[in-house]
Amino acid sequence: MSVCTGGRLSYQHWLNGYIRHWVYAYSKTLNGLQKGKQYQFAIQAARIIGKYKEPRLSLRVNSQDITPVTVLSEAGKWVTIEGGFTPDTDAATFSVLSHESDSMGNDYQIKELKIYG
Repeated sequence: MSVCTGGRLSYQHWLNGYIRHWVYAYSKTLNGLQKGKQYQFAIQAARIIGKYKEPRLSLRVNSQDITPVTVLSEAGKWVTIEGGFTPDTDAATFSVLSHESDSMGNDYQIKELKIYG
C-alpha cells in the first residue's frame, strides 16, 4: 500500500511467514517519491529457530546499499534495520538483501517494512 497525503509519502507493508535463503529477500518498486527529499527505509526482522547459520541482512535502494550488514544473532529478538536515502527520480526500488546462502540455518522473519520521509 502506498499513501500520499499532503505531499508526504508513507509506505508500510507487513509480511507474514518465513523468508529464507534468498539473495533478494524482498524487492518492491514504488512511485510518488519527491526527487531530492530525504527518506528512511526500515524493517523489523528477527531470527527464528536459532540453530546453525545466523541470518545476515541489509537494505538497498536502487543500486545503493543504505545499511551495513546486520547479523541476527539472538532468536526471537526483533531488530530494526534502518537507513536513509535521497531519490534522484520519483521512483525507487527497495530491497532487503540476505547475505547468507547456507541452507543450514539462516531462518528469519520480517515483520514490517516502512518507507517514510
